[in-house]
Amino acid sequence: MFGIRGSMGQRVPLPLVVDVDGALLQRGLCDSILRTTLRRAPWMTRRHWHGRRADLTAITLAEALPDLEVPVALNRDLLSQIAVHQRLGGTTYLMGQAQAGMLAALADFLGIEAQVLGSDADMPLDRTRQAHLLPALFGSKGFILIGGRRSGEALCLAARECWMVGGAPRMKRRLRTHGGRMTLLPPPLWLPLQVPMAMIAGQGATDCGPNLGQLASRAVWMRETEKTRPARGASETQAGADARRRA
Repeated sequence: MFGIRGSMGQRVPLPLVVDVDGALLQRGLCDSILRTTLRRAPWMTRRHWHGRRADLTAITLAEALPDLEVPVALNRDLLSQIAVHQRLGGTTYLMGQAQAGMLAALADFLGIEAQVLGSDADMPLDRTRQAHLLPALFGSKGFILIGGRRSGEALCLAARECWMVGGAPRMKRRLRTHGGRMTLLPPPLWLPLQVPMAMIAGQGATDCGPNLGQLASRAVWMRETEKTRPARGASETQAGADARRRA
């Protein structure tokens, strides 16, 4: 596994980003809520779903049906890979298009110690924004991605290495052409689980740290500062040498 040198010289694994929508779960969390809504409360779909956030829809559905559970299919093989990565000292990020609070509640339910990257009240974390956010946070080739079949090509190219659950061989050939590294994982054994809707709904709108737009802007700003700092130092050194010559 790729890594970087830590402060004590030890090799620390690169951040591991796990796509919830298609890699950890067979379907996305929002898709699972929609399917549950269609099956159990079609009246709510017509009145509440369109134009609404998934966490607000989950809250309404949980209030109407307090004992409702959302069926999901979990990639249990991926849980072992996450555990190994964390034992090696690496950091894990769960990323999805659902609201960050819902992803955090899912991580607690599954017993995964991970930070979450999800949508917030101001910005949805769709596939296009994911491809811009991760290089801004970790740098180009600065993270490892475990993606699903819907992970975009731009996102896979930004990763140091991309492990795909259910990826297409033709995408692997395209990535190799552009210098990307992609490994097709074997088909997982999906484990059916029932996730309480009330637990997801109760955490859906919770503030999980910085605003997503602020997080991305801060990462881009820090990267630009690091780029210009050596040039600024070199120019100051040259200016000092010129002043000494004039003296």
